[in-house]
Parts: sequence; structure tokens; C-alpha cells
Amino acid sequence: MPAPPRLVAAFSSKAAAKLAGGRSPQIEIGRRSVRLTSTTPASSLPGMFLRKKNKFKKRLPLRRVSVQRAPDPKAPATQPPDLVISVLLPGAIMCRRPYPAGVPDTHSRRSAHLHFAKATAAAFAGIPADERSALFGSLTKTVRRAEYHRLRYVELRQVLDSRRENLPGEVFWDEFVEVLHHEMQAFCGAARTSLDEIVYLVARVHGAQTNRARKKPWETADLMTEPLPAECNVPEIGIARTRLPWFQLLNAYRNSFYHHGWRHGSGHFAADDERQAATDPAANALIVPDQSSLGRRSKPHEWTYKDGTTIDDVMRLASEGLDGLLKDLCEQGWSTCEPEPGTVPRADQANMIVSLVVPALVQVHDVVVLPFFTTREKAEAFEFVRGAEAELVDVPVSTAVINRAAVTFSLKGLEQTPVPPGTTQIKVLVDPVATDGEWKNLNCTAAIDVSIPEVLNAPTSPLSIPIINDVKRLFTWQRRNPRGWVP
Repeated sequence: MPAPPRLVAAFSSKAAAKLAGGRSPQIEIGRRSVRLTSTTPASSLPGMFLRKKNKFKKRLPLRRVSVQRAPDPKAPATQPPDLVISVLLPGAIMCRRPYPAGVPDTHSRRSAHLHFAKATAAAFAGIPADERSALFGSLTKTVRRAEYHRLRYVELRQVLDSRRENLPGEVFWDEFVEVLHHEMQAFCGAARTSLDEIVYLVARVHGAQTNRARKKPWETADLMTEPLPAECNVPEIGIARTRLPWFQLLNAYRNSFYHHGWRHGSGHFAADDERQAATDPAANALIVPDQSSLGRRSKPHEWTYKDGTTIDDVMRLASEGLDGLLKDLCEQGWSTCEPEPGTVPRADQANMIVSLVVPALVQVHDVVVLPFFTTREKAEAFEFVRGAEAELVDVPVSTAVINRAAVTFSLKGLEQTPVPPGTTQIKVLVDPVATDGEWKNLNCTAAIDVSIPEVLNAPTSPLSIPIINDVKRLFTWQRRNPRGWVP
């Protein structure tokens, strides 16, 4: 029995594809099929020859199509208005899609500072690379979580003030006010977790084993408030201890939220409102309990309100303390200056990376074929995948790349793929079906020539195949590609 076509490779390393030049007619899937018959003998692997030097007998008109390099200026504007493609990478596209209303952008100078410290500070050289990446990745995400809740608080605080506008009296009760307390509680929780993660990281920097870095003497509360053991008397802990008042405030309110309950008043007033109700914690939800009354596992009915501390005070002190601690640790503890902001404004920076499908190639005799299919069933019936380390993936039709409906993919790694000597083209075929056991006759619904030299000359450009039918996706096969860090 003749062997099936050979799976050449899924591209895997440094290069990506160039969009072939010239005119870009659309593919009309399923309009007619073509039959190509090789008149040359089959080589060691059964199949068909599709190179130009072979002679073909064309049974039906061949619908030639090509891939497109850039948006067609004559095509209607169908690119999503909220999507901007900013950078092309080998096998991927960086783009920006704005967050929905109410979701703040949590990128901050301090999270960037931490990323820079991880990459440049000599202090972390002794921590294994995978552990270092995981610890800093977690810490920066926690810091960004705190920043999210801080920014959300600021936005909601402004909304709260606007809710008093054009009212005939004072706000006795407003259900909306509780969301500010939710954000304060979430911020304090994230800030406290950030400190715990910093302590573990510092313990590892100074030689503590992983099991010991999780417990005494490296417990955060003891390190901040008790005399230091010799092994913990290190610069980073000294920097943190200079912010003891911040830690005490953060810990008092955070512990009350999470362990002992919470309560607040029903209404709200402007900061300069002098009426008596504005100073009554039962009437003004912006007043919070005295920090001094929150200890000893006290409950809400035991708290006092003599200091006039407001929720704004807690948020300001807690957020300024966290930002200051991170800045001091990076600059003083780890000798890392704050990086300069990039030249691209934040509003224009990408916030998404879209990984493109890198299809597996099939060698049919001395021809390299890239097959696409209009249905999953047709793809699963394609003979070359039997026993191959490949997975079936769908390639969605999108208007985002070339401003018209198209499937977009990459040929990343083509320069390392062992194609037959002298091969200059890849045949992209839609719904290829062999009509004989030796793959000398083929039916397909569209055929596209891709120039290998042009692909290699533009390592960051993807390929897009325009489609005019009501097709939502095509299917193809690609090598299984595990992401990495899962044990």
C-alpha cells in the first residue's frame, strides 16, 4: 500500500511569512472544483507534482487566487473601529483594543519598575530563572490588582459626588456608597498580599530555602513589628520597617474587613459640609472607624469614631505607602532606577498579542502543500494526519488585518523547514481530496501559490487569504506546541 504524504513541519522558530504581492482576488469557496493531473512519474512518496516545471492537464478552469499584502484601498472599511494593529511579530500580531467603560488601565510606573528590577538587578541572580520569573510575575500582578482597585475607587468617588447634584435635600441613604468600601477593602487586601510576596522574595534573595521562606522567622507581621532575628536583618526588611505606620494602618483595616466584619453609614456629604449629620458616622458613609479601635479582634459595635478618619484618608495613606515602599525597594534595596517611559504614548500601546496559526506543511512527492478545509470532517479525513503529532485548529475569518474578510496565518520558521531541494513555492489548497490511491489526481476548490523567497524576505508579515463567501472559519492542522511552564 502506498505511503501517505509526509508531514514536513510546523514552523517553529525565527521567521514569519511575507504576503505575496500582486493583485489579490477573493476566494469564493465551493464555486467549482479543479482537477490537476500530474503527467510525470511519482517519486518515492505517492502524490501529485504541482511545480511549474510539471505539465498539467486542466480538466476544469483553475481559479487562481493570491494572498494579500496590505489593506485593499478599494475595499469597504470593515476593520473593527475599536481595534488598532500596532506591531507585527513573527507568528503574531500586537494590537490595541480599548477596555470597556469602567475598567481602568492598570499599567503603572511601579509595575514597570518591578519588571525592570527583575531583568537587571544583580540581587536576584541566585534565584533560579523559572522561580524568579514566577515570583515577579505574581508580585507585579498583585501590584496591578491593587492599582486597579485604587483607580476604580477614584472613579467611583467622583461618581458619588455627582450623585448629590440637583437634589432638594441631604442624602440620607444611597445604596451606591457601599461600592467605595468594596474597592477600599479590595485595595488593602492586594496591598497586604504584595508585602507578603515581597517578604518571600527577600527571603529567597538572602538564601532562605523555599520551605523556610514561608514561615518563621520570615513572617511578615513579626518582621514589621518585632525585633529582627540576625538572618532577617537585611536591607530590604530595614526599608520596609521604616514604613511601620503604613503597615499598621493597612493591617488594621484589612484585618477588620477580612476577619471581623465591617459597617458604614447610609448617606454621604461633601468634604466641606458643616452640618452636624456630616460628622455622624451613622449618617455619613465616608467616615470610617478609628484605627485604634480595630485591634483585639473587636467587632463593629465596639468601634469608635473620634478621629474623624475618612475612607479617603485610608485610601490615600495606604496607596501612597505601597507606592513608596516599592519605589524604595527597587531603588535602594535592588539598585534599580525607575525606567524612562517609552516613546509610544500609553494610549497607543498594544494591550493584546494575537498568536497566528502556523499550519503544518505536507510533502506530496517533491511538492510542499499547505491544506485548508471548509469543514472539520474534511480536515479529519485528510490522510496525512494519521499518526502525526498534529492538532486540528480553526482559523477564524476576520476583517481586522487587511480590511476585508480573510483568514490570516503565519509561516513562522520556514527557513528551518526541510523542503525538497529547489522548491520555490508552497501550494495552499482548499479542501484538497485525492481521487486515487497514489495521489496523482486531486480535487480542490481553490489553489494559491506562495513564493518561498518572498516569505523569507519579510519575517514579520502574516499571510491573509480574502474570502467572499459566508464562511466563518477554515480548518487546518498544526504541530502540537506546549506553552511551557506547566510542570
